[in-house]
Amino acid sequence: MQDISRRSFFGTAGAAGATAMAGAPSPAARQPEGGSAAEIPQLKRVSGGILIPEAESETLEKRVIERAVLRAACRAVGAPDDAAKAQQIFKSEPLQIEWPVFATALAYSLCDQAELFTNERLDRPDRLEYFTKKALELLKAVPDSKEVKSLKARAEKLLKKKR
Repeated sequence: MQDISRRSFFGTAGAAGATAMAGAPSPAARQPEGGSAAEIPQLKRVSGGILIPEAESETLEKRVIERAVLRAACRAVGAPDDAAKAQQIFKSEPLQIEWPVFATALAYSLCDQAELFTNERLDRPDRLEYFTKKALELLKAVPDSKEVKSLKARAEKLLKKKR
């Protein structure tokens, strides 16, 4: 069985596909079901230290996951802050996403994962390095833009946090 702690779906699929699919559209799976990209008011309460009832915490957990999936799907189709636009893109047949757009979204997710392993959080420099290098590897196959340059800078800054 593959060691999931060392690889993520994004890291494996993205890195392997970077060379093979550079410049080619990527077929996408399907539209995410339900959820909303709007801020979750209960999350602010919890992050402020206010306890909520257990029944409400289960609902909150589900809502946070739905929102994260929706936001990742929006970013993957090139509409990071616009769920309505992403929904329209998902309705198009056949659904094709340009590789640079998908690779950038993948690198963004890898940088998010890498941040979990900084010394301020889980303190796993090996994993920090792994996710960050995979993000930078993906970004090599993407033409430079303001977003890509910003993401590269973020990844390089994360690499410097490695002990």
